[in-house]
Amino acid sequence: MGTVMPMRYLATCVAAFMLSVPPASAAGPLEPNPEFDPGTIELARFLRPDTDVLVEPESVQDRPEGWRVVTSEWLRTGCSGGEALLMAGAGDTTVELPLPAPGEYHLWVRSHGAATREFRVWVDDQEANVPFGDATMSWRKGGTFKVERTTATLRFGAAKNNPYFDCAILTRDAALDPNELRPLRAWAGDELWARAGEGVGFTGRYSMGRIATWRWEFSDGGTRDERDIGHTFAQPGDYTVTLTATSATGETHSHSLTAHVLEATDYTVARIPIRRAASPRYGDLNGDGEIDFLVGDPYRWVDAYLSDGTFLWSYDSPAEFPTPPQRREHPMVIWDFDGDGRGEVAMWRYLDGAEWLCLCDGLTGGIEKKVPWPVPEGYINGRLAVGNLTGEAAGATILMFNGQFLGDLQQADAYEVVGPGDPTHEALNHLWSYSAHGSDILGHFIYSLDLDGDLREEAFVSAAMIRPDGSVAWERQDLRTDHADSMRIGDLNLDGKAEVAYCYSSQGAYVLDAATGATLWHDPTNHAQQIEIADVRPDVPGIEVIVGDRFYLPDLRAKLLIYSADGQRLTETPRVAIAGNPNLGVLEWDGNPGAEIAWSNMILNGRGEVIAVLPAGLHHAFDFCGDGKEESVRTLQDRDGKLYLVAYGCKAGT
Repeated sequence: MGTVMPMRYLATCVAAFMLSVPPASAAGPLEPNPEFDPGTIELARFLRPDTDVLVEPESVQDRPEGWRVVTSEWLRTGCSGGEALLMAGAGDTTVELPLPAPGEYHLWVRSHGAATREFRVWVDDQEANVPFGDATMSWRKGGTFKVERTTATLRFGAAKNNPYFDCAILTRDAALDPNELRPLRAWAGDELWARAGEGVGFTGRYSMGRIATWRWEFSDGGTRDERDIGHTFAQPGDYTVTLTATSATGETHSHSLTAHVLEATDYTVARIPIRRAASPRYGDLNGDGEIDFLVGDPYRWVDAYLSDGTFLWSYDSPAEFPTPPQRREHPMVIWDFDGDGRGEVAMWRYLDGAEWLCLCDGLTGGIEKKVPWPVPEGYINGRLAVGNLTGEAAGATILMFNGQFLGDLQQADAYEVVGPGDPTHEALNHLWSYSAHGSDILGHFIYSLDLDGDLREEAFVSAAMIRPDGSVAWERQDLRTDHADSMRIGDLNLDGKAEVAYCYSSQGAYVLDAATGATLWHDPTNHAQQIEIADVRPDVPGIEVIVGDRFYLPDLRAKLLIYSADGQRLTETPRVAIAGNPNLGVLEWDGNPGAEIAWSNMILNGRGEVIAVLPAGLHHAFDFCGDGKEESVRTLQDRDGKLYLVAYGCKAGT
């Protein structure tokens, strides 16, 4: 085979699952932000009598037949005052509201329902510009109304298919967001790691309450008075950043974070100009032993380059192709399929009004073989990997995964790349398909490994292992109440047998016996998203499991969990979850014994301690430069507006 990335870099994601086994750690689900308590929402408490008027279900006394007040428990969703008005039937009703003064008022309505439901609201004789009750419980702005009296008449009617009214607000405050009607809480952000001399962005947008003014204070002496700001720390060190929010009535609340600022070391070891930036893939296209690469925007275009940045070829989807509504990555992979020392490119293409799996010449992009793409339009998760299901020294197998398309069918397929001397050389030989129905039920990827030493690899798709002939070796239907976001295979306890480590979404981290599918250990987390295996703690027996765990409070956030081979949670970092859902990788950063962890813009050791801060986050981690150390590699747009493939690595000697 040609020089390519190890399989752990070619593949991401597949399964993990749930048996009645005790957790390996008693730590249990994590709290993402232990200091950030949003408090109890009592809507009326946060209104201002000089600007706001609240209407609740109890205010609607003259109700049409069939309309009735129901509780949050009955509705099974939260209501601002614990109750909602079920509009079951025709008719309308009015409520007379005393106003603080004549003038311009803004209408907000909180309602609940579904796409086939709705009701309408009028202020005096002016109809709101949108319907309500056609979505799950949420606020919606209904427009602006000129009221010339100190009273207004709200009319509710034109109800269809039993929508629910929770409450409404008429307000003179044009800046009011009802979602802010909560206790005053400043939130400066999460613990962060930055580089001296480089700008860092701060936002108060996760704060709560009706905030009139903002005040940022930095322990290096800086201050700012806007919600969203930038700040540069001139010197390395640990800094305290404090945000104080003040309401119109003078109430204040403050929150602080710690910014860990390291030297702005130049870690750039490669910087290659590119035409367009997107997700890259790597391999040896010309047989010189160097790492060449593809850059592809999912289902739109692919560009091919040599390791020195020489542009080779591109593919662009025709304008008429209906781009999927969501796109994860372009299905493409580099591998020396025919054993000639040069890598070919297996990839998705749209040709003559149809979708194809194509095997292309790596240097020209010319199509050598193609077969119809085996799934209907509408999927968003097509991915390719390489395996060897035949056991032949040359002629690897293309493993295809598709998911989340119309009808919730997910499917994995295997194709043998038939040699040019074969009379069927124009096609790829389809070996088998494996499919299941259910949104995300098969996770996001397919992986393979030779478990029994016969040179043929078994394939893993979610809660199943598929033999090289396509028969199912084991299948854990009991574990498919959720889906696997990520997966890795390896000998964790160094007993000569393989285990499968899974990030299984809301069910947490799982490790199964690869040969049997039996659960070896399980630790519940909030939403286990990414997983890697590596010896990041040489002082601990076996190979460690590293998990990126994410949260949704108040927005997408993440923590890093490190486990021993037997499932003991060794490290949870940082104490407060950081913003986003950063990519996770493992790499031999400095060439010394033991691997390190690449997460967000940080390089961490196996104890979760940050040892380097990079200018940008991770796409992939592997030995891009061929120096025995491994780099964090990504595409980015520099300050000059130009696009590059950049590799960041440790320049210190081993």
